[in-house]
Amino acid sequence: MKYSPGRERSDRYSKIRDYFQQPNGVQWWKRTLCVVALLTTVFWIAWGFVKARESNKPILDDFRFSHGPLASPHTTLNSECGACHKKFDSVAEFTSLSAIDIHKRWHSFDCSSCHAGPAEQKTYYAPHLESFVGKNNSGEQCSDCHRDHSGADASLVKIPDGNCLNCHRDLGSMAEFVKHSTPNIAKLAEHPNFRILKERNSHTANNYDRGLKFSHAQHLTPGMPISATQTGLFTLEKLKPSDRERYATADQLKLLQSADSKVLQQAVQLQCVSCHTSEPAPGQLKTDGAYMQPVKFEERCQACHALNTGPIQSRDFPTLKLPAIQLPHRLQRNDLASYLRAKIADVILHDSTSNPKPPINDRLDPRQKEVVQTFEEQVRKIQTTLERMIFDSGEHCAKCHTFQPANSEPRAIAPVNIPAVWLPQGRFNHASHKTMNCVLCHENKQPLFVDGKVDVTERGPVGIADFDSCRVCHSPKHFDEQRKQEVGGVRHDCVYCHRYHNGERGLSATETDRWNRLIPETSKSSAILQGRSETPKP
Repeated sequence: MKYSPGRERSDRYSKIRDYFQQPNGVQWWKRTLCVVALLTTVFWIAWGFVKARESNKPILDDFRFSHGPLASPHTTLNSECGACHKKFDSVAEFTSLSAIDIHKRWHSFDCSSCHAGPAEQKTYYAPHLESFVGKNNSGEQCSDCHRDHSGADASLVKIPDGNCLNCHRDLGSMAEFVKHSTPNIAKLAEHPNFRILKERNSHTANNYDRGLKFSHAQHLTPGMPISATQTGLFTLEKLKPSDRERYATADQLKLLQSADSKVLQQAVQLQCVSCHTSEPAPGQLKTDGAYMQPVKFEERCQACHALNTGPIQSRDFPTLKLPAIQLPHRLQRNDLASYLRAKIADVILHDSTSNPKPPINDRLDPRQKEVVQTFEEQVRKIQTTLERMIFDSGEHCAKCHTFQPANSEPRAIAPVNIPAVWLPQGRFNHASHKTMNCVLCHENKQPLFVDGKVDVTERGPVGIADFDSCRVCHSPKHFDEQRKQEVGGVRHDCVYCHRYHNGERGLSATETDRWNRLIPETSKSSAILQGRSETPKP
């Protein structure tokens, strides 16, 4: 091979041959910053676990990691972060912990632009203790409970029980905000009984004054007798033909359709659905069947309890015989007096079965004036007789209603005190329980005679079973030793029955507004019975 002079060196390399492996300033900073970044990440995650343990929340609830798609109601905002997230003010909100608490910026929402609620209800979507809202600067963040970015099918209202237990496992720490002596609850087994049962069933007498004299036991007994030995039961024959099919049993209905006249002598047997229904009457708001409609006299009672005077014959005017006058419901004594005066005068002039009628003609000489005065006196006396019969005889109004104290003049009918919803702090759906027997939840409503009679005026306790009746189904699946069968397994989380917002007003605000529209007749009746100006004109 030919010699190449380029391969020769003038001198050997005398410097450090691994210089490229020696750190310089740039490399040192790179390594240092990588270590700092790693330690910061580890510290950030560890800090999240510490805070999660303090607040009894899982680490993933702190929104420290990548977000997913929004829930279905918010799908249109998937690319509009600013629609919900508040803009960070780098000057006003910057602190030494801003880097560590960066997740809080994304945890701060402005939901009021869409979920503001009515202007007159500033706490419409606030936590259920308004006193707590004022002390805590509008309460907790919405995202503490409503966790989005979990996918389109995720629920924003199915809140884990842990959120409720954060406060309810130790209500003593919130004593200044809690109005009721509610016990601490850490699990379903510690759930207290319904407060309304204690409040409305007095300690001295196990009763609740509804403002009505009514006995479920009597009405659910065939023929509705007062005692076990009573004769002359209420039969189908006493009902109008148009009402017989409605109140007949399945067997009686078959006989009615076959034109068997003997069925008319059979006793009327009412069922729960004879009076209670979740289907709205014409003109009322359609609902999902969750709550029973208010019982209206005209729809549920009048078929058996005809509201009229019966044929009228006054002792002061023995020759005057008047037909029965139909009486309007929900009128106080003063309002009914005006109605009776007009009706009696009209009946005497047009429908009287006797003569003579007042000989009134176009002339008003002294004799005619005397006749007019006699006619006015006649109307007044008949009116007084009817008022006594209606209000003071123990029949008609007094058969079902109670009165205000006797010293009030005129003696007024006491307001009916039957709420449309008995458990306002919880949610219950009758439609979901339609396969259950009513008496499983409504105790002491079955036919029953005590000592051979039923006290129609008795004010019985609120007919709602305690919370143990709910736990039979709404609890973890388990074997019941008493029933010797497996029970439970139905959903039993807190938000299944309870709502958090607007809690001091009972039902959630939306449901409260709906039921205010649902029961206009009930509200109107209450106003009339309390003597307010909503009295309907006859």
